[in-house]
Amino acid sequence: MTHLIKLELKKFGIAQNIIFMFAAILFSILFITISLWDSMTDPKQVKDTFESTYLVIGLLMSFIFLVYSSVLTAKLVIGEYNHRTITIMFSYPLNRIKLIASKLTIIMVYTAISMTIGYICCSSYIIFADKSFNMLEGTFQPSMLRTWIPMAITTVIICMVLSLWSFIIGMIRKSVPATIVTSLIVIVLRQVIITKNTTNQESIMQVILVAIVTVIATLLIFKKSLSTKCGLAITSLTTMLERMEHQGLIRRIQSETDKRKTLLFLTEKAHTLKGEYDSVSDEMGNIYYKGFSKEEITRFEECLDRIRKNLEEWQKS
Repeated sequence: MTHLIKLELKKFGIAQNIIFMFAAILFSILFITISLWDSMTDPKQVKDTFESTYLVIGLLMSFIFLVYSSVLTAKLVIGEYNHRTITIMFSYPLNRIKLIASKLTIIMVYTAISMTIGYICCSSYIIFADKSFNMLEGTFQPSMLRTWIPMAITTVIICMVLSLWSFIIGMIRKSVPATIVTSLIVIVLRQVIITKNTTNQESIMQVILVAIVTVIATLLIFKKSLSTKCGLAITSLTTMLERMEHQGLIRRIQSETDKRKTLLFLTEKAHTLKGEYDSVSDEMGNIYYKGFSKEEITRFEECLDRIRKNLEEWQKS
């Protein structure tokens, strides 16, 4: 898993995503500045309080980085999955769960770090702005941090969890647009829920419930053991097996020890075709190795075998 995360980090583009993070934070600070300036200069309005401004910060952080996490999910997971451009996944039967999980881990960690830095920068800014220009109602008190920090931690955790729903719906629909739209729907639903709470924040029970439902839904998406091992979608695998059965090449027998399993066996017809299979294989081998000496072929296949063993060891680690 660690190896896959390191590999995916190279594709992730850390520099450009860090640039986006700080650009998003600067945008949030600009938005907050305009809002505070408007309430401060308009005599018809009352100055914003620290509490209301901090809630705006939370809304901005969750909106920006939840949507962006869905964009990353659409690009790094759903898009590559649909277009079969996840090279490792489709060139060697690595554990598909580990491969996709490594991508989701990177996205979730990035989302958490970005939101945390955003909270720190924006909160520091409103404290500085009020101290310098008296832009907010009241005075900042260190005791406010007792409320702010738990709220920030809760929002970061819930947004990490909610970011998985873009993946869940995206995999179900096999659609990049659905992945991104899901994040917008999740944001709206979250706002509807938290506005009904007196604290304008999810309760511990709500966080736990959302986490449990999300984990179950994610595991259901991942639970494709046979197609995970061979690198084929269940629909493709089912179609292929049905075709082979129709041609009389395989037969299915229900397992006596586990009724949920179906065992596959080659038929006599398939065994009689072994000579033809070998002939086709030899013919393709002649095409592949045209102009190669026996020594070169041997060295090449030894190298391929070493690569196979390396990949198997990597997969087990």
